[in-house]
Amino acid sequence: MSGLDVARVATAGLIGIVLFVTFALNVMGGGNDGASSTEKGREAVTLTEYELLSRAERLEGPPYWVGRQPGINHFELEREASGSLYLRYLPSEFLTRDGRLNSLTVASYPVAEARQRLERAARSKGSELSQHDGYVMLGSGNSYDAYIVFDELPELQVEVYSPRRGEAVKLAVSGALTPLHWTPLD
Repeated sequence: MSGLDVARVATAGLIGIVLFVTFALNVMGGGNDGASSTEKGREAVTLTEYELLSRAERLEGPPYWVGRQPGINHFELEREASGSLYLRYLPSEFLTRDGRLNSLTVASYPVAEARQRLERAARSKGSELSQHDGYVMLGSGNSYDAYIVFDELPELQVEVYSPRRGEAVKLAVSGALTPLHWTPLD
């Protein structure tokens, strides 16, 4: 083998090692609190439950979640430039065969006059808001979404989305919907 061939093999090997280490760091979290991506006006990061909860107090929003869910160990946290925050629960296989995202999601949207806007949305759908202790909700046992405005947070709308019909409303009224906060892990 000539010196040029040895240099090519060494370079290819070095590139392979760099790619492998980069891939391994992304998969294992690499010390940067999860893998992240940034696009126009949005930032998304994939986190373990521990990483998500340890960031909770530093997040503006306030962000909401529906607590721990069976089979979920990773989350995608996405923030848009508008201040909207999406928390996606990532099961091991989160895409269905038809490509539709199959992931429980809790979104927190800053919205001026959120209750009034939710009332208008309900009227336009021929629905009514349901009044609960401390919040109003738009959603039915037949829908994929529940939209909530808390009495104490009139400038915030929270949406719970589930790929299973009726689950979003059940989660919203069960008391599971709470601000994301640090809790000791079991």
